[in-house]
Amino acid sequence: MIRGLKVESPKKSGTGMDGGHTYVSGTADWEGRKTPVFVFLKDEEEEKKIEALVISGPLTFDAQRHDFVSGHGLSLWEAELK
Repeated sequence: MIRGLKVESPKKSGTGMDGGHTYVSGTADWEGRKTPVFVFLKDEEEEKKIEALVISGPLTFDAQRHDFVSGHGLSLWEAELK
């Protein structure tokens, strides 16, 4: 589990899978360096929170699971906006 990960320069994006989902991308400090991060939200309720935001600064997330792939970045799964 990851708690309180700050995503800098967040951008809202969407997929066409399963009728469409909202996710967030940006950068974060991970193991001492800036890395790309992709945040996949826990459920439709969390997606609606993001869709309603006017993003003007960093966002903070908790996530149940994560993956890090060198050269690609960090992915957060089942994430919640904090």
